[in-house]
Amino acid sequence: MPTKTVDDLEREYLQQALGSNALPTDTIQDLRLKFYANPGGASITRTGLGSPEGVVTAPVVTIYSDSVFNQNAGLWYKRSGSGNTGWIIIYGDTGWRTITSWTSGGAITGQALSASYAPVAGQAGAIRTRRLNDEIYVGIRNLSRVDSTVISVWAAGYVLPQGFRPSVYAEGQFYAPTGPVAMWLGTDGSVGRGTGIKAGVNGDFSGTAEGLIVGLADNALWPTGLPGF
Repeated sequence: MPTKTVDDLEREYLQQALGSNALPTDTIQDLRLKFYANPGGASITRTGLGSPEGVVTAPVVTIYSDSVFNQNAGLWYKRSGSGNTGWIIIYGDTGWRTITSWTSGGAITGQALSASYAPVAGQAGAIRTRRLNDEIYVGIRNLSRVDSTVISVWAAGYVLPQGFRPSVYAEGQFYAPTGPVAMWLGTDGSVGRGTGIKAGVNGDFSGTAEGLIVGLADNALWPTGLPGF
């Protein structure tokens, strides 16, 4: 008989708690969001200040509410263990955090770009990030790759902090008039071009649309600080 995973047990708990509000087609993330919006009679059994991970001891399936919404994380669920670890985020949203932005005149604010990247001439743009529950987004608009010497978009080895790093490499496809290029978000928080056949070409990633890289995070690791502005 197959062994149930922790996700299987969590799904069963949420389906039982939500009753008829849980649909067969719901993903586990759908169930978490529904439970937060309408917990089906299940009470929040812990309330405190800040993240419970490593702090609050509770049994599995305990729900914890952060009364100060620390780093924009409000609700946690105890998925495993009997001690003070094993908490995962149910609802948290850092909002968009701009790491680097530039004006149409090329004036840069925030983290400096590496020598291989520059603003698209005459266009305002930005590189920004967001953590929403267990998803990480990196948005890039009006960025020009001027050469392929440096992989990272940022100078001085800058990387996104813990909580904005995916559990596996994430990739987004960007397009310049000269052709496509893969842009990666690394597990170390680095953002830069692909390598090998995915290195792509130099050129402008320009236009009104924002290119996105989307990755999945370890949802026990919520940011302890918010980068950028």
